[in-house]
Amino acid sequence: MTNILKNIIKNRNGRVKGVYSACTANELVIEAVMERAKETNIPVLIEATANQVNQFGGYTSMTPKDYTKFVSEIANRVNLPHELLILGGDHLGPLTWVNLSEETAMSNSDELICQYVAAGFTKIHIDTSMRLEVLDDVMLQNTSNWKKHYHGDNLALKLKRKYSFSDRCRYYLPEKEVSNALNLMINNLDNAQIPLSLLSQYMPVQKG
Repeated sequence: MTNILKNIIKNRNGRVKGVYSACTANELVIEAVMERAKETNIPVLIEATANQVNQFGGYTSMTPKDYTKFVSEIANRVNLPHELLILGGDHLGPLTWVNLSEETAMSNSDELICQYVAAGFTKIHIDTSMRLEVLDDVMLQNTSNWKKHYHGDNLALKLKRKYSFSDRCRYYLPEKEVSNALNLMINNLDNAQIPLSLLSQYMPVQKG
């Protein structure tokens, strides 16, 4: 199937161009955005989150394959050309399983992403925020390396701990808990078989 998102990027000719995303499992909402896509002849991006749809069913009781079938059936009913339909996976990663061990959460994440790609999702958002949580927890336990550099309310401080140009995260990388989390992430990536379709979409030059 033609990668619609890649074509949009390729054909924008220096102009700002994009599509909106409808992150939903509501049949009426999906039908409405598809009708709009037909009227405008603009592709529609319909997304599911890891909480909504995963290999265990999520809160919709649908796997990625089930969701693809569900959305495709609606597209057929409203006569939406399938070349206007993009399926996306949003926030795919370990955050859904924060109550489990890191090893189990990452293993679930690997399978989650594989099932999304295999089910025909072409826009994949990988969210590794569980690793960032480990780092932030350690930074909150010992504030001495950042407290005098960052100012603002709790939200502002949280954002600065992650994204400030005055990077104080580096002082915490040698901490055992952070180092273990980083090594686990690298080990998981080393042992993961990344689908070629994913490499082609996000790293086309490296894929060759």
